[in-house]
Amino acid sequence: MTITQDLLKPSSECFSAIHALLGLLLVALGLPALAAPAPVGRLWRAFPRSVWPGRLLSVVALAWSSLWLMAMPLGPLVFLRRALPVLFLVAVVAVWFLCDELLSCRAVGGLLVLVPTVMLSSAQWHPSPLRYVALVVAYLFAVAGMFLVAQPYHLRDVLFWCAASPARTRLGGAILALLGLALLTAASAPSPAPATVVLECGDLRAEVAPAWAGRLMFFGRKDGRNVLWTNPDAASAPPDANGNPVWKNVGGEKTWVGSQKKGWRGFVGQAEGSVWPPPAWFDSEPLRVVSADTTNVILRSDAHACGDWVVALERCLTLWPDRLVLRQRLLPEAVGAAGPDPLPDDIRRLWSITQVPRPEFVLLRPCGAARHVEEEGVPAPVPCGTAGWKRIDIASMTRVGKMAADGDALVAPLADGTGWLQIEQTAPSRFLEAIVAPGRAMVYASSPEYTPSPYAELEFAAYGPDAEQTLVLTLHGIRDFVP
Repeated sequence: MTITQDLLKPSSECFSAIHALLGLLLVALGLPALAAPAPVGRLWRAFPRSVWPGRLLSVVALAWSSLWLMAMPLGPLVFLRRALPVLFLVAVVAVWFLCDELLSCRAVGGLLVLVPTVMLSSAQWHPSPLRYVALVVAYLFAVAGMFLVAQPYHLRDVLFWCAASPARTRLGGAILALLGLALLTAASAPSPAPATVVLECGDLRAEVAPAWAGRLMFFGRKDGRNVLWTNPDAASAPPDANGNPVWKNVGGEKTWVGSQKKGWRGFVGQAEGSVWPPPAWFDSEPLRVVSADTTNVILRSDAHACGDWVVALERCLTLWPDRLVLRQRLLPEAVGAAGPDPLPDDIRRLWSITQVPRPEFVLLRPCGAARHVEEEGVPAPVPCGTAGWKRIDIASMTRVGKMAADGDALVAPLADGTGWLQIEQTAPSRFLEAIVAPGRAMVYASSPEYTPSPYAELEFAAYGPDAEQTLVLTLHGIRDFVP
């Protein structure tokens, strides 16, 4: 449910708007107390037992909580979602008439517990140091809210104390206004969206191109060469003779969504036959940078329709001192008469493709039934010198070839002969890992005469029920594997 998730857990793009709104609200509450303490003091004294302010604020808090119940996984209690509209109305009536004592104070506590969720979500990956101002205020709100929900009389006592004299009322107003100014200061933090997101950690470096569907375009040592195959000149390739755009093979690591036959037909509105080139929204169109810092970036596509569903792709790349972890998932939302299954099988597939300079061989770590399917001439895997691995010979191929196998890891020697690139696909959880193979591995090799340079593709497909995929890219020393 992408719309609900975006509302409840907004991205860093919403950081300035959220904190500017909260800051203005606090300033608007504080300035009247500074200018006219006597009437404001009377309002503060009357607020704890005011009936309709408490009822209205409680409805807002209950509606917000209901949205969370709609979005969060409920496990065996998922059946409650169907009854949520009725439960919401029952809760409103029960709160109005059974918890009416100091309801205004209790409702303020509920909102103070809920507001920090949007503050923390938007600030989590914001690049500016001013986000820490918002984080401190958010935790102050959360702690105060928890106390007020359980013991609302604390807010009554504070308001009565502030209303006891004009000086105290002005003090309360000054505190509210200062908190508002702090949030307005945080909201002024710039939120740049670079064309290339650079991640660095330890000795490793990664570069992500949001403009090209969030592709990973560089991975390697800080002082070394790129271990990926890239073809940046393809980005400026002209249209074909009929004026149609051509598929631009720019290289790097990318993710395709859905099966190439049925899944892609749904995205482009084609009734039958094969689809090529792939739909642009996950191959070449820009992904939005949700958040980014020096070691982590989260990107998300726009939502795209496919039958009774709209889906969006989210990619999260996190660089550690010894590896790069890529987590990606589909964010589905039903828009029609969809069935109970979260996604149809022909859409529920993530297909990661990592392009590397064409090596002489690739090592495969079999898993599950250890089957392999020779599709277009790639030789079958054979045992090699490293226990538990098999070698796929590519040097003997004279044309394009592809092979699929039950495997959870692929290893290719680096083009400069200094080490190895390992790509491992892991299951989303230990529970899933125990009952299903993490996925199928595929190796594709271009023709040796491919221009500008031959390449190979190390591919993994994930078919998990939650449409999620996790890959780990690791660089090894030259002695770590025996081919």
